[in-house]
Amino acid sequence: MRKESAGFTLIELMIVVAILGILAAIASVQFSAYRMKAFNGASVSSVRGLELAQAGFYTEYFIYAPVSIADQANGLINKAVALPGGGTAPFILSYSDKIKTVSKTSSNPSSMVIVGKHDGGDRLIGVDSDSPGTKFSLKSGSTTDADAPASTSGDDLSSWPFQ
Repeated sequence: MRKESAGFTLIELMIVVAILGILAAIASVQFSAYRMKAFNGASVSSVRGLELAQAGFYTEYFIYAPVSIADQANGLINKAVALPGGGTAPFILSYSDKIKTVSKTSSNPSSMVIVGKHDGGDRLIGVDSDSPGTKFSLKSGSTTDADAPASTSGDDLSSWPFQ
């Protein structure tokens, strides 16, 4: 007489583990892609916020405030901007400390280029006051002041591949 055993065979368990491993591999790749999109979206939001702050500053003082990586500490830009007629004006903006932005102004501070990137993102996000829209450029590593082109009266981000 043969005894009926309850439970699963080793082959059945190995197949279940293999299927779970495949599903986990697919999920982790998708999760990484979603995280990257979220990081890049946060960069767009911060660059737009800086663009709005710059627009308000320009409305009040008729110049844009230059901002470098060195002007940012713990997600805060707090800078005294020299005004053309003398004196200074405060330029203050707060956002995520994981996002680094650069704002370069033209020689007569009437046009600007803003470039930003999240530490975990893979794209530079750029805005030029002389051309509409937001532009993107792929970049790995951290953001530097050299990532933003000099601001002129034309489209300074025309060489960037993505729009």
